Amino acid sequence: MKRWIAAALALMLCAGCAAAPESTAASSISVGQSEPENFPAPGQSQTSVPAPAEPLSLSEPMLVTSFGQSTDGLLVREMLTDLGAVFTYEPMASPDILPDYPTLILAVGASAKALDASGLNSEEEYGRAEQLLCAVPDSCTVVMIRLGDSANQDSLTSDLIQLTLPYADLILATESGDRSGTIAQYAAEHKLPCLTRGTVREMKELLGEMSDSKPLPPA
Repeated sequence: MKRWIAAALALMLCAGCAAAPESTAASSISVGQSEPENFPAPGQSQTSVPAPAEPLSLSEPMLVTSFGQSTDGLLVREMLTDLGAVFTYEPMASPDILPDYPTLILAVGASAKALDASGLNSEEEYGRAEQLLCAVPDSCTVVMIRLGDSANQDSLTSDLIQLTLPYADLILATESGDRSGTIAQYAAEHKLPCLTRGTVREMKELLGEMSDSKPLPPA
């Protein structure tokens, strides 16, 4: 009986010794294969902002409005006018006109002087923006556009950006409009298409590619 037990123990030890090299080799291969995924090359980000392969088409007529009453809304109006796009500019659009437009462009940027001229304070403008966003029909494409320089961004602009981002189907921003990368980071985390351009002029060209209308010929 003791001899049988000793023989069984010997067989178990041999089997363990034979299996050990195979297990160690497998572990080494696994570690070697996982390193490139866990440690990206310097300068590379593990997340990237999703962008459509081709510019999305923005159906007309479009409604352009301002959140914050800065000059961003006026710039968008000028760009779309030059492009011959079919749109309506209502700096303080009300929810009741939303069903008439398949595309809503929200120019986000606050101006204290413009708010005063409109007879609004920061709380009232934020509440107006919130009310409008809550009334957007599911069929409407919401485009958030940020043109102003974020180096001078105030707290109301930051609050309006954070309010608008969850409702956006597409985000457009100039490089100066998102110096901190906050908008791009949100887009990456939530897999939203985000298109960035270096200048307002380049943003105008992008809008021309996305609008239904063809750009007007030079005068």
